Amino acid sequence: MTGPVNWSTLTDSGRGRSAIGFLALSALVALAAAVRAVRLDPVPDAPPLTFATADALSAHGDAAPVDIRAAVERDPFAPERSAPAQRYRIPGEAEDVRVAAIEPPKPVVLGIAVASDAARSFATCALDGGSPTIVHIGNTIGPYTVKSIEHGRVTFTTADGKRLEVSALKPGS
Repeated sequence: MTGPVNWSTLTDSGRGRSAIGFLALSALVALAAAVRAVRLDPVPDAPPLTFATADALSAHGDAAPVDIRAAVERDPFAPERSAPAQRYRIPGEAEDVRVAAIEPPKPVVLGIAVASDAARSFATCALDGGSPTIVHIGNTIGPYTVKSIEHGRVTFTTADGKRLEVSALKPGS
């Protein structure tokens, strides 16, 4: 199209009709978006307002003064300090529920070989359901450390210092 553009020349060509159609469609979409943007949804009624009274806002007595200097001067790592007998709980917190410590399975001594030199003695031990392991003095099996191997028994200790003497299984038992 060469020459002046007017309404009749636009509507006579296919491209012009398409452009007019897209213009009308975009005007409708813009109008719909404007209506949705301006429309207000109903707001539910709010509960009635309540105001605090002057008594509720006033202080209920002065808190005891805290001696900060004494707190700072105390050595938190002093040997005479210890944990309190009962754990501090926030008011309303449930009582302490202590779970009993689960004791690890005790080793079973399957056999012992005692040598004249204690360092060469060894024992065959197994934990409940585990495979047999050969241990020497100072070795560990599970949470237990072998302290001594003697004829017929092995002495173990735990990390907290408990001693456990286990006799070897008798043949045929």
